[in-house]
Parts: sequence; C-alpha cells; structure tokens
Amino acid sequence: MPKITNYLKNIHWPIIIPIIIIIVFSLLNLYSISHSINSSHLVFKKQIIFCLLGIAIFFWLSKFNWSILKNFSTPILFFYFTSIILLFLPIILQQQIRDTHSWIKFGPLDFQPVETVKISLILVLAKYFSSRHIELYKIRHLIISGGYLVIPLIIVLLQPDLGSAIVLLAIWTGMILLSGVRTKHFIFIIIIGLILSFLGWNNFLKPYQKERIIGFLHPQEKINSQNYNLHQSLIAIGSGGITGQGILRGHQSQLGFLPEKQSDFAFAAFAEEWGLIGCLALILTYFYLFYQLIKNSSRMNNNFSRLYLSGFCIYLLTQSSINFGVNLGLLPVTGISLPFFSAGGSNLLINFVMLAIAESVIQHNNKY
Repeated sequence: MPKITNYLKNIHWPIIIPIIIIIVFSLLNLYSISHSINSSHLVFKKQIIFCLLGIAIFFWLSKFNWSILKNFSTPILFFYFTSIILLFLPIILQQQIRDTHSWIKFGPLDFQPVETVKISLILVLAKYFSSRHIELYKIRHLIISGGYLVIPLIIVLLQPDLGSAIVLLAIWTGMILLSGVRTKHFIFIIIIGLILSFLGWNNFLKPYQKERIIGFLHPQEKINSQNYNLHQSLIAIGSGGITGQGILRGHQSQLGFLPEKQSDFAFAAFAEEWGLIGCLALILTYFYLFYQLIKNSSRMNNNFSRLYLSGFCIYLLTQSSINFGVNLGLLPVTGISLPFFSAGGSNLLINFVMLAIAESVIQHNNKY
C-alpha cells in the first residue's frame, strides 16, 4: 500500500487529469450512443474494458525509465521495423474492412497496425535527431530521417488510408522543425511535398477519396454517399445549440442518421447532446493537455525526452485537429479518430502506451 501511495504522489497529474476528463466525456458519450445502436450497450462495455486494460498498461509501463532509450538504437529500430511488417500484413492477407486493407482481424477483435507505426516513428525520430542535433544543418540527415517516414507512408497510401498518412507526415514535419532544420531545407521539403501531392492525387488516391475532397469543396451541389456524412454531422452539431439536447436525446445519433457516431463522428454526437458548452469544455481540455506537454518538453534535460514529448504532442494535436475539422466541415472526411475519445481498442491502447512513456520521461527527468 505505501508503494502505491508513493507512486501516485510521483505521477505528473497536470497531464493525467485532462486525460481522465476526456475519457469520462468519452464514456458518457458512448453510453448514449451505444443505447441507440444496441440496448445491451455493447460499444460502451467494450470501451470500458479497453480503458481498464489501457490503465493497467499505463501503470505497468510508466514504472520503467524509458528515457534511457536515448542511449540505445537497437530496441527502437527493432520496434520500428516490426511495426512496418505489421503495417504491411493486411495488404498481404487481403483483409479488407471499410474499403481499406488497414486492419488485422483476430477473431472478434480488429487491430490497426498503423497505430504502432505512429509511436515507433516518434521514437525513431526522437532518437535519430537527439543523436545528431549538432549536425542537423547537413541535408543528408534530413533525407535519412525522411526515409523513416517514406517507408510507412507508401504502405499506408497503398492500403489506402489518407488520414493516417497525413498524421505520419505531420509528426515528421513537426519534429524536424523542432530539431532545428535550416529554412532553405524546409522550403525544399515544401516543394517536394507539393510535387508528391500532385503525384499522389493522380496515382495513389482512390476515386472515393477524390470524391470526398470534391464533395467537401462543393458540399451544397449534391448530397451523395461521399458528403452525406458531412451533412449529417453539421446537422447534429447545429441541433445541439448552446446547452445540447441532453444525454440519450440526440435525434441524429439516437435515430441512426449520423454515421460512424462512435468513432469518426463521435464529436458530432457529443456536440448534439452536450451543446456548445460541452464542446468548449472538451476542446479546452485538449488544449490544456497540449500546453502541459509543450511546457514539460521545454524542461527536459536531454534531447530524446524533449523530442519524444514534442512528437507525442504533435500526434495528439494533429489527430484531434483533423477530427474536429472533419466533424465541423472544415476538412474532408478522412477517417481519423479523436484520441482518448472515439471508440476503438487499438488506438486507445497505443495512446495509453504513448502516455506511459511520456509520464516516465517526465518522472525521471531530474533523476538521471
């Protein structure tokens, strides 16, 4: 018992408390949503199980000193290449869910390997840049780090999963900027990115993905299968008003008009029942979490820990911004979940793993 008490005292609560608030909002939202999907509340019960498993993983992993990874490349590279192999498996096995080869099925459970790639990319870039921070003016380091991005990026686009590709690209871009890349090199990256975007539009994007983007740019011309989700999301958010319809009273979510209300459009379902006040509370909680991660990253006594916390923040900021943007009609539909909020086991568990490593490097910052 004293060990548990002492451990709880050492936890960095300014990061953990906003996570707890987000999860509480999530479970309340999923309880209401699952009531409309199935009276047995299956979605809600599964999410509780994943939350409990995630909490157990967090407490176990956060006990270790992960900041020592700054001294070892082999375990990070092993994890990175293992995640790449897992990422490629759905294409080899031809397992298709939601028109993409992005999932591996284990009986009743589905696992999305790209979630492991996100954390492995953050770790491998944090290690690479922290070991070469003095030589980052050399463009070869930019190219080599880009290689760590390009391998999973190509596989993800082949699946195809445009949303995850954007998240991976944002992680790499954000981390090279924080590592001190030269301005002329960054301009070079932008030019290359524009060229690749043009090539991607013509060679990688599937017709339905192009239709989503076109439907987003011209939402009022025709309501079809590609912008139907957007219209239902906007109706749900608009009907929430200032104070919301109340739990179990959202018409769009309860009557089945809002698609993917437990995952991609969970925020729209939340907005309908909790209104503008609830949405602001949720968004401000995320921003407080981002602020705490940025503040702690600036206090780290080594570059690896600083870059890991920054990468974790970039990941959370990118995913949440895309999800909010999609739900509000500011971005095309991409299928990106809201961290710690949307239903889904693989994403939630990986988020807890990332959180555990973040907690560990913060706790051990002044000890080593």
